[in-house]
Amino acid sequence: MDSLIPTIAKLPISLLALVLVVIGVRLEISRGRLSPAALTRAMLATLITGALFFLMAALETGSGNLSPGLRSSVFIPARAYVELGRNAAPRLIDFLAEQLTWILAGTLAVTVAALARFRNRAQPFIGVVILIGLALAAGRFLAEGRTGWMTWLIAGSALYAAFLGRISPLPRHPRRQPVRLITLLLLVLTIVLAMQLRFDRLAAVPMRFDNTEAEAGLRALGIVEGRHPTTTWETIRWRGFAQTRISAPYLYLSSFFFRIFGPGTASFRLISVLAGTVSVLLVFLIFRTLFSDTVGLITAFMFAVSPMNINYSRMNLLPAVTIAVGLLIIHLVLRAGSGKQPGAYFFLGLTVSFAGYFYAPIKFLILICGVLLAGYTIFSRKNYFKRLLGVILLTLGILTVIRFLNLPVLELISPGVVSYESVWHRTADHVYTPEPDYQRAIPLIRENIEVTVQTFFHPNFNYDPWPGRFFFFSPVFTILLVAGLFYLLFNLRAESARVTLFFFFPLLLPLLLSRPPMVARRLLFFLPFGYCLAAIPLALLIRESGRLFPRWGRIAGGGLLGVFLFLAGSGHANLYFNNRKPAGFWERERYFAEKVKSLSEDYFLYVVPFRSYSRPLINFISYTGETPLPYHYVNPDQIERLISGREEMKLPAALTFPRRGAPADLARRIKEAYPEAELLEYRDPFGQPSLQAYLIPLPEDNREETP
Repeated sequence: MDSLIPTIAKLPISLLALVLVVIGVRLEISRGRLSPAALTRAMLATLITGALFFLMAALETGSGNLSPGLRSSVFIPARAYVELGRNAAPRLIDFLAEQLTWILAGTLAVTVAALARFRNRAQPFIGVVILIGLALAAGRFLAEGRTGWMTWLIAGSALYAAFLGRISPLPRHPRRQPVRLITLLLLVLTIVLAMQLRFDRLAAVPMRFDNTEAEAGLRALGIVEGRHPTTTWETIRWRGFAQTRISAPYLYLSSFFFRIFGPGTASFRLISVLAGTVSVLLVFLIFRTLFSDTVGLITAFMFAVSPMNINYSRMNLLPAVTIAVGLLIIHLVLRAGSGKQPGAYFFLGLTVSFAGYFYAPIKFLILICGVLLAGYTIFSRKNYFKRLLGVILLTLGILTVIRFLNLPVLELISPGVVSYESVWHRTADHVYTPEPDYQRAIPLIRENIEVTVQTFFHPNFNYDPWPGRFFFFSPVFTILLVAGLFYLLFNLRAESARVTLFFFFPLLLPLLLSRPPMVARRLLFFLPFGYCLAAIPLALLIRESGRLFPRWGRIAGGGLLGVFLFLAGSGHANLYFNNRKPAGFWERERYFAEKVKSLSEDYFLYVVPFRSYSRPLINFISYTGETPLPYHYVNPDQIERLISGREEMKLPAALTFPRRGAPADLARRIKEAYPEAELLEYRDPFGQPSLQAYLIPLPEDNREETP
């Protein structure tokens, strides 16, 4: 591709512009009224972020004549943010640990001063200050694994949260207003930061890349070449965590990015990057609808810098897209449930129709949202006929997809497929049960609670997306989550509190009855509601500061909170990018495949695969779209026939073996047959053997004849 402009010109510009404008307009709509200034701000913000997305994609995939200097300058903010987390965040944690006594003393001093000055008016502000002070102290003990004082501090923060729930309740019907300019600016900055953290070093971090992802990539490349997997649109089955190869929308979206930016690991990951970025916007919209702009912004920022969410947004697996689709369904359900926008039902029907092509646990979400909509329709007295019209439009949306696209929508979204789900328990033998057996899990609830708590705060994070302790809210966020939970439990008369808990408990309950975080990983579209619980006490600090000090309180509280969140987010970014923990054999397979590709420039390769499933990975990594790379897959017996002369060997050749290399007898035979062969050994960044290669040059006579 000669330049960036022809690359972007290949996009369906009209469709892209329409989507961007619709998203932007949605931010500014308030009760059907839209001002020209709001429309202009929305269009400008969405066009800027959309242009940045495609610019970063072009830089990371190497498309167009873009200088390396431009690439390094565009990603300076992300790398500076990570470095801030490497240096400043640990110092902040150490400071909090060393100054714990002064933090509690300062909390007490602010309490006494506020009581003396404002008396009863200061009670909500005092409650928030004490709550956050206790949360910081409890977070310190939680990080160190000291459960004595931590238990009392958590109980104290929960008590003050319940006290706040009584004296500073949520508004029962929050007033909807257009997004203010400052809020829109902060949202755009949050989304740009999310894009930076998902684009920077996209092909290399994480290095993990397994055979199922590679097989999906090869199928998407087949679409680019004209081979369309039509049967995948009709496949009705449980789609697992990494089964992207049987998700038709995923394959076609991959081929779309391959056509624009060329084949490669980075361009293949653009779907997850896009889904992860859109998820941040959807999180803001959901919690703005439920609570306020402040809660929406804080929750969106927490979700944007979550190490686990960054991890899923940078790899070729179904969770990133599933999270985005799930959040879109929740957003549309909330809009439809208000009873004032029947059109949301139609778009909900269209979205649900395609949800079955992604990670199969999204069927749980469809079932739960169906229960919520049924409750809205049956028990709400307001806008009854609009809700009834909405149900008709929802059905019409599903029938439209069935009629015009001829897809098996009803079979795809049927909860019956969920019966494939199994229950794993955290026991020594991890006994597998083909059918749910929750009775066996009841005695393990206490153990599961302990593991769940560790899952949320333990920094034992790595790039492996399979079960492990990598949810990582951070210790302080975990305490704030508990406080936010108690605050909402004492505000159940507010509809937003009931809806938030309705979507949070489906994430929490399976953690108590099954193997954490095995099942919770399957319900990740509920995870932002946990971040929302942690955001509520912080949003209360801003609100109560503004009420107590009308002139400068909101600015001061928001400024202090912004600095805290910014530093905490940098710590999360550092935890992700500077992770030095191995992520399993998928990482080792990728190192092996990359080394095999690097040897293909000078040698004909005889490759003994890392394992039998490694062939798709090597095929995808080695794909050029033009001349196939010169290599054959062989086993040790075939290598022996080659060196004995029973089969012809193409020279110069590289005989490559995974891990620790060839068996001892075969290695001796190679050296006897080719004394001039050079032995090279490669290790991965963790020092583990990755590849061993015997480089066999051309014979002397052939070298003289070769120009």
